[in-house]
Amino acid sequence: MDEKSVEPLDITILEKSSHPGGLASTVTDSYGFSWDLGIHITGATRYPEFLKILQSAVPEWHCIERCVKADMTHVIHASNPHDNYVPYPVQSSVPYFPEEIKQKCLNELTARFSREQPKDFANFDEFSLYPANCIGMGELWKRIAAKYPQNYFSFNSEVTKIDPESKQIFYKSKKNSNKENQLSYDYIFSTMPLTHLGKLSNLCPDLTLKHSKVALVGVGLHQPQSFFAQELSWAYFPQAEIIFYRCTVISNFSPLLVPDSTKFWSVLCEIGLKDDENADENLLIEETVKGLIKSGIIDSEEQVHSIWTKILDYGYPIPTIDRESELQRANNILEKNNIYSRGRFGGWRYETSNQDYSFELGRQVVDKVFLDIPETL
Repeated sequence: MDEKSVEPLDITILEKSSHPGGLASTVTDSYGFSWDLGIHITGATRYPEFLKILQSAVPEWHCIERCVKADMTHVIHASNPHDNYVPYPVQSSVPYFPEEIKQKCLNELTARFSREQPKDFANFDEFSLYPANCIGMGELWKRIAAKYPQNYFSFNSEVTKIDPESKQIFYKSKKNSNKENQLSYDYIFSTMPLTHLGKLSNLCPDLTLKHSKVALVGVGLHQPQSFFAQELSWAYFPQAEIIFYRCTVISNFSPLLVPDSTKFWSVLCEIGLKDDENADENLLIEETVKGLIKSGIIDSEEQVHSIWTKILDYGYPIPTIDRESELQRANNILEKNNIYSRGRFGGWRYETSNQDYSFELGRQVVDKVFLDIPETL
């Protein structure tokens, strides 16, 4: 957006948290281990403005050879747990399967492609980038926010109501939760969950969109780290007896994510939960450690130095049959009232919920409103 082409703007950013970053924040626990709220490494992207803004904040990056695997114990049944892993995506690893299952997969693929023309597939054999001299992705977004006038930001500010008729936003500050503040607006660009926005504005309070919770279990570990874990970026676990669906060896991304990389390493496990599910923290921890041992990520419980947990009430938007009709209905109503909802849960599309997509969604909607440039996402 060209700053010279628009009138001066009065910008206020109301952020519920105490810092920028949202689901791309980083938490450092009391033991000195740092945990990204999910996995947010940067790989190939089609959005150059996204890379430009990242590199303006952090000029030096770790270049990480991407090693992603899936634990297929339920298919391969090897006695050594490391031999049950195949490269991800699993669809490209059919040759690793036992002969009977391999032939079944090949027969089904042959039947399918005799009816359909194959499309181009993404290249998963790539390098990933992670910020150097920076404690996690969260610090990266703090540095980006620091480049803008600080009077734009109002942290620890939770929106409690939106009145579209009077164009007023009501919010409370954690500093004085008894006082309700009021702010007039011309346009709202919202990244809060769309369902929450619909209720706060009372414009579409009955949306039927679905989402999942995610429980994060970060495990700080004593060295030594196995060669298998040294090479691994992350792995997926489809079998029911492993509680987490993904385990990331997050200390492989940067030595600054552990208190002392000569003594410690770390993994971050993600556990999917229903949106109304109450998680038993002790059970999550117990099952996570068991799963790490069973899958061969760690050798024994004695390696565990510390454990950190966090529940993300909004982990991932879930695609449903009526999602598109619900999104169209909500956005039509909201945008007639100059309210634009974008981002992971603002847009509520799983397939466009990564950092680069969320950034580009925000950039494009601003260009749409102020420069009349059509959105392409």
